[in-house]
This record gives sequence, structure tokens and C-alpha cells, in this order.
Amino acid sequence: MEPFDSYPEWLKDRPRCLTGGSCRTGYGLILQRITHQTRCAYCGMSLVDTYDHWLHMTVDHVIPGYMAKREGWGKWVDNANNMVICCSACNGFLNRFPMGTAPQAPTSFEEFAALRDSVFCQKRAQARARHERERGAFDGKPWEKEVDPSTLPRR
Repeated sequence: MEPFDSYPEWLKDRPRCLTGGSCRTGYGLILQRITHQTRCAYCGMSLVDTYDHWLHMTVDHVIPGYMAKREGWGKWVDNANNMVICCSACNGFLNRFPMGTAPQAPTSFEEFAALRDSVFCQKRAQARARHERERGAFDGKPWEKEVDPSTLPRR
């Protein structure tokens, strides 16, 4: 499943192979070089065409680490096969992604990949929906509206 189609086979046997540095100069750059990702996996924004876009590059754990660690199965969660390059907006929109009921712990990489792909599809849909809501708010130019003092909270 895209974007994971570009991930080399040898990555699944290298837990925690992406460590150190920052996203743009360390682990994220390594992930980019290995997978050739240059766009946000969720919204598609290029993260390498301008300096300002590059500053927004982050890495997302598709299956959230908190959930896997809480349930006691984290073998593949910190592996690069569970990470995608994304923009800071999508990463922020997806913080603390609600996994609901914890899925059954995968017993093989294939089971893990199937779960990851399912979660990725859910997260992509959620990020795109959030972008649409944010675009609607932006298009309304809220910064141009006057503040009604009666709507402000009182101390």
C-alpha cells in the first residue's frame, strides 16, 4: 500500500534504525533517503520544494506508540515501517489518534503491516477532512472580523 510500497524489504528486520538528530537533519532525513518520500503522506504537500515547506517536515508513527506500548506489543511500532514523512499540520491534526478498542496484537510482520495499512487509511481520511474544515475557516478570513467584547470570557 502506498506510501509503504517504496519501503525496502530489509527495513522490517531493523527495529529502531532511525534515531538521532532532528527530523530534517537526522531520522526524518534518513527515512526520506530510504523511502524517497518528499510529500506529506496524508495531504500530499511537497516538503522539499521550498525552505518553508521543508521546515514543516515531520515524521508520524502510523500506529501510535502510546497505544502499542499500553497494550504491551511494540515490536514494530518504532520501526521505520511504521513511520511516514508528513507535514506538521497533518501530524498535529492526528496527535493522539483515537484507536478505539486495541486491535489484537500482531504476531507477524504481515499482520502488523495489514493493521498499519488500515490505520493509515483512517488517518489519511481524518487528516483530509480536517484540512477541509480548516480551509473553510481560513477562507472566512477570521482575522478580519471585529471582536465582540461581550463574547470574551470574564475573570
